[in-house]
Amino acid sequence: MRSIHGRCLCGAVTLDVHDPQMLLECHCGRCRTWTGCASTPAVVVSGSNLEQTTGQELVSCYEEEGFSPRYFCARCGTSLWSGGPEPYYVNAGVLEDPALEVACHIQVADKAAWHHIGGEAPQYPQFPG
Repeated sequence: MRSIHGRCLCGAVTLDVHDPQMLLECHCGRCRTWTGCASTPAVVVSGSNLEQTTGQELVSCYEEEGFSPRYFCARCGTSLWSGGPEPYYVNAGVLEDPALEVACHIQVADKAAWHHIGGEAPQYPQFPG
């Protein structure tokens, strides 16, 4: 089983991702606002393969009707993961070098006009079926 360790900025919340499915990059406006970045690289993992190892009491959730819940560290504000329980999308920036290639770009129709996507990974205007 392949595992990748991760943590929030302050280190109070730690997690392990077991057997990651893929790395994708989301370009939707919600992810941009949530992370403050042009896009959000996320590791896709099944619910049973996301293990929060410390700081359970510090993980807060923002929920909005019709959208995936978003989880963050209440102490330092680090955006941790979204979705769940099948699948979760763990922000790749909180993981120790996931060593995965970007498999695809999603929500490209909503990307920031000033952002240019590089690389050879397929680009989908929405979330592919």
